[in-house]
Amino acid sequence: MKSYVSAICTAAALMATSVNADDYGLKDAKGWLDECVSLASTSTPMAGVMEFDCLSSAFRYCKVGRSNEYHETCQNDLAEQLKMDVSQISPFLEPAESMSEFQKTRYGKRANRIADETVEDCPDNELEKSECLLVQVGLKWLETLSLARAIELNFHEIVKSDGADN
Repeated sequence: MKSYVSAICTAAALMATSVNADDYGLKDAKGWLDECVSLASTSTPMAGVMEFDCLSSAFRYCKVGRSNEYHETCQNDLAEQLKMDVSQISPFLEPAESMSEFQKTRYGKRANRIADETVEDCPDNELEKSECLLVQVGLKWLETLSLARAIELNFHEIVKSDGADN
């Protein structure tokens, strides 16, 4: 009888653990992405490529090791966090005085594309809606990183300090 009760308790504990394991780390996808991007050297021409690779890996982070019911939740959470980063950085994206007029104009056009909150319709049957939104927001986030780097703005320090104020 004692071993029977022990087996039932163990099985119940394992079931509870496996139910909670599916959503483990869902909110942590952004933290993982930030850590990955921090390892990318911002002083090399390859910085953008490494950041893109980190973002691609973050997309996969939301799918690997989780049941399908949590994929969309993770993607939506990550998209919201990226969108918040972009909105926190956008007010600081002004061309540097040292830029030529051509560079300032080009920089301004890139910054305006980030500020545009138009969401494009996702092609039917190619991506889930949450994936499509994450791709759109993720690309804006990468562009924001690039613009911040161009004017030597510390993207992560601003996001961290604005997040602490809220």
